[in-house]
Order: sequence, then C-alpha cells, then structure tokens
Amino acid sequence: GGFGGGQGRRGGQGRGGTGGRGGRGGGRPRAPPPELYPKGGPVSPLGEAKFPDNSSKFIWIIVFYENDSDGCVRSRDDVYGLAEKVKGTFKVGAVNCGRSRSEMKFCSKHADADDLPAFAVVAKGEVHSYDDGGEVASPKEVHKFAVEKTPFDLVNNINFPEHVSDRLLSAAVAGRKAGAILLLTDKYETSTMYASLSYQHREKLVFGESRAANLGMAKEFGVKKYPMLVALKPKRGEKGYILAATYDGAVKSEAIGKWLESVGKQMNDEYELASTAFPLDVY
Repeated sequence: GGFGGGQGRRGGQGRGGTGGRGGRGGGRPRAPPPELYPKGGPVSPLGEAKFPDNSSKFIWIIVFYENDSDGCVRSRDDVYGLAEKVKGTFKVGAVNCGRSRSEMKFCSKHADADDLPAFAVVAKGEVHSYDDGGEVASPKEVHKFAVEKTPFDLVNNINFPEHVSDRLLSAAVAGRKAGAILLLTDKYETSTMYASLSYQHREKLVFGESRAANLGMAKEFGVKKYPMLVALKPKRGEKGYILAATYDGAVKSEAIGKWLESVGKQMNDEYELASTAFPLDVY
C-alpha cells in the first residue's frame, strides 16, 4: 500500500482535512490535533528556518504534511518505517505546512500544499520534488526516488594500483583533504550506502572503489574476503600511500559512518600537524 494505508487517491481532503479548526457558535473549541512528528523521534522536524542546504552533511528525504489531514495521519507510520529502514544512508525530515502562513508559503514552493502528504529529496542543496501523479506514494517508491537523486559522482573508479596515487591521493592533496577511503568489492555497481557515505564525509575525505573482484587490486591490498574498506593517506615527499586503517566492523551504514568520522578526524589532525612542517608538492 501507499503512504496512508493503501487508500489510493487522497480523497480530496484538501487543506484542513477533517472539518475545520474549531467550533464557532458556542461549541467548545477543538483541541489542536497531536503533532505527527515531534522532536526526538526518527523523523526530524524541519521548516523554512531549518531546512537542508548545500552544506548539509546528509541527503534528506522530506515529507510535507499537516497535522489535521487524514492522509497525513494515515501516512505517519509508513514514514516512521521508512526512516528506520534508511537510517545512516538518508535522513528523514518533516515540514509542518499548517504551522503558519509563511510555512504554508514555503511548502507551496516544493509541494502541492492542497494535496498532502507530499515528498521531496534534498541533495547538494537542490530540492527534488516527488511527482506522485495524484496517488499516495508508497515508501518503496519514495526510497527508489531518493536512490535516483543520490550523487554517485563522489566515488572514483579505481581499476589499477597506480590509480590509488593518480586518482585518489592526488585528489585528496588537491582538495586539501585528510586522506582517502577505498572500498574493494566483488559487486559490479556502487551501492547507495557507499555513495551516501561518500557524500556525508565529502568535506574531509576522498572516496574510491575497486569493483568486480579486481585481481590486481586484490593482490595489492591482500584481500582475504570482500568487501574490504581501507583508509589511506599520501606519503610525504614521495609517491605512494600509507595504509592508515582497515575497517573490520559490520557492513551497516551507521557503523561505517562512525568509523569514517573517527578515522577522518584522526587523519585530519595528522594532516594539519604535518602540513605546517612539510609542503605537499609531490602530486
């Protein structure tokens, strides 16, 4: 089923959803509906003042919603389920279009505010609105859309041992990065998880991948089993690399992300210390 319990089309609820915002004419005013995405949950509350941009660490999946729309209420559990599923690869955030007029105006730039919930993906500061064709999107469709909008161009293809210096480490030096991360894999395609991790850590590290169980690369790095993930840094004063660390944890986005954070910081500290003493002009 789609977001909203397989209801198909949204059923023309429109804005305001379930019959007005409170009783006039002597009736007791209605209590405001409960907040669908409160702080502290797996879905981050966002808005015009707090919205992903080009400097954001993560790729974001955004849901635009209103608390008093039946379709949005029905879709909530699916959105929470999606947030759990993509943890570590994508962040999921929610914008409450009914919070204020200015928030509604902001939502209208990226979604049909009369037809909520609506979804978008934000990567490299660009907002890609998901066109659901008037149907309630399924979590699978939104996830697929997020994968399509993931930038894969941060992962360099490394086919030969000399590419480690020529493509990876030269890019790290040119970009004043702490070092490089290389994935050796028997897969033929770059995974969304690896592309997303390269995006999250793009400020400090350069990323490469050797695919399809490449024999020359396997020999170079002594691969015993796939996948193998290593952190490399350039040698000072000569071509070549230093193997700084090898990852030995679970093949899970969050666990790898923590390792990259730690190894990136360690290499960055060493890089800053060394750059004051040795100029890097070999590459």
